[in-house]
Amino acid sequence: MPLTPQHSWDETDTTMNIVVTAPGLTKAKSDLLICDTFVRINAPPYLLQLDLAHAVDDCNGTAVFGTSSLALRLTKVERGLWGQLAIQAPKEELHQRRQQAQQRLADSLATNKQAQLDRKKALDKAASDRRIDLDRQKRDAIEQQKQQELDAQRAQVASWQTEVDDKGSAESDYEEEQVEAMPASLDQDHSDYHGRGWRPKKARAVEHAGVSPAMNDDAQQPLTEPHDVQQDDSKQAIWKDQPAGEYTQLATGSQQSSSTLCDLESSQAHGDEAHSSDADMAPVRSGCVPVAVQFTKLETEHLPARETREQEISSYKRKSQDHEALEESLDLAERQPLFLKDKADGMHRAGNYRAAVNAYTKAIQLDMGMTVCYSNRAASYLKLKELCIQDCTTALAQMEATMSSFNAGSSTAATAMHSSMIKLLTRRAAAQVELHDFASVKADLGEALARRPDDKQLQDDLQEVNACLQPASSSTLRRIADDRFKSQDMQGAADAYTALLALPDAACTDKLAAASNRAACSLAQRDYAKVVADCNLAFGLLTRKDGLASLDIQKYLQSNQTGSVNLDDKQKQSLCRLLARRGVALGHLARYNSAVLDLQAAQDMYSAMGQQAKASSLQADIQKIQGMQYSS
Repeated sequence: MPLTPQHSWDETDTTMNIVVTAPGLTKAKSDLLICDTFVRINAPPYLLQLDLAHAVDDCNGTAVFGTSSLALRLTKVERGLWGQLAIQAPKEELHQRRQQAQQRLADSLATNKQAQLDRKKALDKAASDRRIDLDRQKRDAIEQQKQQELDAQRAQVASWQTEVDDKGSAESDYEEEQVEAMPASLDQDHSDYHGRGWRPKKARAVEHAGVSPAMNDDAQQPLTEPHDVQQDDSKQAIWKDQPAGEYTQLATGSQQSSSTLCDLESSQAHGDEAHSSDADMAPVRSGCVPVAVQFTKLETEHLPARETREQEISSYKRKSQDHEALEESLDLAERQPLFLKDKADGMHRAGNYRAAVNAYTKAIQLDMGMTVCYSNRAASYLKLKELCIQDCTTALAQMEATMSSFNAGSSTAATAMHSSMIKLLTRRAAAQVELHDFASVKADLGEALARRPDDKQLQDDLQEVNACLQPASSSTLRRIADDRFKSQDMQGAADAYTALLALPDAACTDKLAAASNRAACSLAQRDYAKVVADCNLAFGLLTRKDGLASLDIQKYLQSNQTGSVNLDDKQKQSLCRLLARRGVALGHLARYNSAVLDLQAAQDMYSAMGQQAKASSLQADIQKIQGMQYSS
C-alpha cells in the first residue's frame, strides 16, 4: 500500500511552492509528473497526487531534490492567490480532470517536439543550400580557370605554328630531296640506297680484318692504274667512301701517286658528299655490358629453402616491425605511468572499470613501485566482482615498507597513507567474503578497526562477521536484518530474512516476522510476485495453530466471520499488514478483484479494532485500485 509523504505549501501572486519530505527520497528513485492542473510524485513506497485548484505553467517550473526532500516551484498561469493547494471532487470528476491534464501535457510535448523537428529541418535545408551554392561557385571558378588556361595554350600553339610556317618557306628537307631524286633502279650496294653513312659489306669486312681498302680483294696487289678504279664499280665505291687523309697515310711508294689520282677523281665526281657522309656515320656499337645476377637471401641460411617456412618467418618479422613502429609512434604521454594512472582514475569514475584495470596494469608494467595503482586496480576489480586480494596484499606490503620512514602522527603523508591502508584492508576483506574466508575477513576488519576505532561502519561489519563465524541463531539474524532494513539496505535485509527462514529450529513467530518483513523488502524493490508469495507464506505461519499450513486467507476470514478472527491483537495487526501488502502487490499485477478483497478485509479489521485512520487510508487505496481497474 503506497504511503502519503508529508508535504507543505505556500504561495505568492505568481508562484506556488510545495515541499515534500520522505525518508530516502532521491532523484534516482522518484518519478515526477507535473501537468497544468495535476502533480504526481511517485517514490516507492510513497505516492503523492495533487489535483491543483488552478492551472500552472507546466513548462516553467523548477524541482530541487535535497536530503530526503523535494522542493517544487510552480508558476501560475493567472496572477492571484488561490487560498488552497488542491481541490476535492468526486472520484470520476478527478479521474477525468487528470486524464485531460495529462493529454494536454502530451499534446504540448508533441507540438514542441514537432516544432523542434521543423526548425532542425529548416536549419539543415539552409545549410545544405549554402553547401550547394558554395560547391557551385567553386565549380564555376575551376571551369573559368580551366578555360583561361586553355585559351592561353591555344594562343601559344597558334603563335608557335605561325613561326614554324614562316621559317618553313626558307628551308628545305635534304632527306626528302635525296629520296625524290633517287632513281628507281638503284643497286642495293649503292650508298644512296640506304642513306648517308652506309658502307658496302666488303668495305666493312675489310676494315674489320685490318686490310687496307686500297688493296685488291682477289690478287692482294696494289692498284696502280687509274682505269682500274673506273672499271670496277665496287672498288670505286670503296675508294669513294674512304676518307682521303686515311688513304694517304696507308698508301706507300708507287701506290701513293695512284691513290692521289683516285682521290682527285672521287672529289670531282661527288664533291663534298664524302665528307658529309663521314660526318653522319652512326657510332661503332659498343661491347656487351656484364649484368650482375643476385639471388634472394633466405631468411634461414642454415636450413633448406621451403616456401611455407619462408612465408611464416617473413610474416613474423613484418609483424614485429609493425609492432615496433607502433610503439615508436605512440605519444610520449602514453608511456608515462603518471599519465596512465590519471587516465585510469577518470575511467573508474566514469564506470568503465575494465578499461581502468587495463590502464592501471600498463602503468604498473612501466613502474612496479606505483603503490596507488595497485590500490586503485583493486577497487576496479572489486566493482567487476573479481578478486583483488593479490593487489591489496602487494600495495599493503609496499605501504608498510614506506611507513617505516615516516614519524607516525607528525607527517601529512603518513596520515594519508594510514587512510589508504584502511581502504585496502576493507577491500581485501570484501574480496575474501566472496571466498567465504570469514577468518581472514575478521583479521582484516580487526586491523582496520584498530587503526580507526571510531568507525561505526567497520564496527557493524566486524559484528556481522563475528555472527557469521558463530552458529546461526534466529535472534542474531533478525537483529541483523532489522538493522539493514532500517538503513534502507533492502536486498541485504531480504538476504538475512531468507537465512532466518532457512533455520530449522527457528520459532514460528520469528519466521512469521521474517516472511512479513521480506514481503516489505520485495515491495520496496517492486518485486510484486515475491510480495504475494511471502504474504501467503506468512498467512500459513500465522494460522498454523489452527492446523492450516497453506490456505486461502479469504476463506479463512469468511469461516471466522471477518472482524472476529480467533487471533490476538498482535496477530491481527500482522494479518492486516499482510493483507494490505498483498493487496497493493495484486493491484500492481493487475489482479484488481483480489486486490480489492484483501484491502477491504484489512479495512474491516482495522475498523473493528477502532483504528479509523488506517481504515480511511485503506479506503483511499481501494478507490485508487478501482480507478485503475476502471481505466484499464
